Amino acid sequence: MITYEGFIADLRPLLNEIATLCDAKATHEDPTFRRWRNDLQSLLRQIKQAGYELPCVVHSADRYFGGISNFGQPTGFRAYQRDLDDTANELRVVIDAYQRYGEPLRIGAMRSPLNAELKAPQIVTLAWLWDHVPAKLWVVALSALVAAFSLGYFAATMSFVSKFVALFTAR
Repeated sequence: MITYEGFIADLRPLLNEIATLCDAKATHEDPTFRRWRNDLQSLLRQIKQAGYELPCVVHSADRYFGGISNFGQPTGFRAYQRDLDDTANELRVVIDAYQRYGEPLRIGAMRSPLNAELKAPQIVTLAWLWDHVPAKLWVVALSALVAAFSLGYFAATMSFVSKFVALFTAR
């Protein structure tokens, strides 16, 4: 399965290759361009299937890259270069976001409601507490328990405390 780090490593050469594709007079018919576009689309499909959401939408699958369109879309060499430039900008955003912020969360992790209300169970068990209480709170609770035990033990060894307790327990 693809990792996000591997995705970025595979994306960098595709971004660098755009400079060599800018002069392809055959535009979208150029075999080198067709291999590059297929590699890019395959890589984008793999990372989406792995559950990652990119920091921007990469529209390369929707672009004509200078192709002929019957719907009045711009065609020709200038349109090809513009579409390559737009794709290069998008790929730079993806790579720069990784360099600045690291690996993004997976889509499932992003879609989980952060402020969702937790319903109280019928019976509170240790298993439920283990699953729903943050680790930091477990550490605080255990620390408080150890501190209380230590304080009680220390107090029991002090002569002042034992004399004070003896006043109330003596008959």
